[in-house]
Amino acid sequence: AEAERTAAERAAARARLRAIDEAGRGRGATLAAVWDDASVSRDAQTPADQAAVEERGFAEWNEAFWRSFGWWEHRVITGSEPRLFDCFNESDALVSDISSVVSDWIASGKPYAVSDSAELGPEEFRRQNTAVRAAVILSNDASQIDELLDAVTTGPDPLAQDRAELRHYLLGPDEPSSLERFNAAVNALAARAEARNQALGETGAAAVVSTS
Repeated sequence: AEAERTAAERAAARARLRAIDEAGRGRGATLAAVWDDASVSRDAQTPADQAAVEERGFAEWNEAFWRSFGWWEHRVITGSEPRLFDCFNESDALVSDISSVVSDWIASGKPYAVSDSAELGPEEFRRQNTAVRAAVILSNDASQIDELLDAVTTGPDPLAQDRAELRHYLLGPDEPSSLERFNAAVNALAARAEARNQALGETGAAAVVSTS
């Protein structure tokens, strides 16, 4: 019964995916017919209500996509969807080589392993690559993979504190958020520019549009 129910759920999810994709292609064709580079550049910001609708559409597609597979099936992602961070959210751990994906993953706080394909050794590999300081380092035979599996199951996770410290070092504190810190830095820069302009007797205040 469990297998049948799971198979039925997967079939329903695949049908929902097809329906969403067909509706999306229709919207894309309509947009292409009226696309104008100049007007799109001028009005590039998506209205809040439209952005909310699109985000709900992404969420619905994403949920259906993951439900369309059995838990035992591999997923090979070659297109633009699901998005990278959607994959991160569905994953318990990461195995990677040295790439920017590792730095992105660190924000999740989840365990990860990185292959030392040049066989530098863990100490030298960590010295040369900041992003792997909290990783399980894999040799070319991947004999250390059990350390990663332990961390995501019921075993010990000795690198948990290292990941938290590395996340803070690379990405800053969780509060205030990175967006809030960015806005504060931009507003402070604008205030300094305005103060300089006033000291020089110049007119025209520096205008800053804050994003949220």
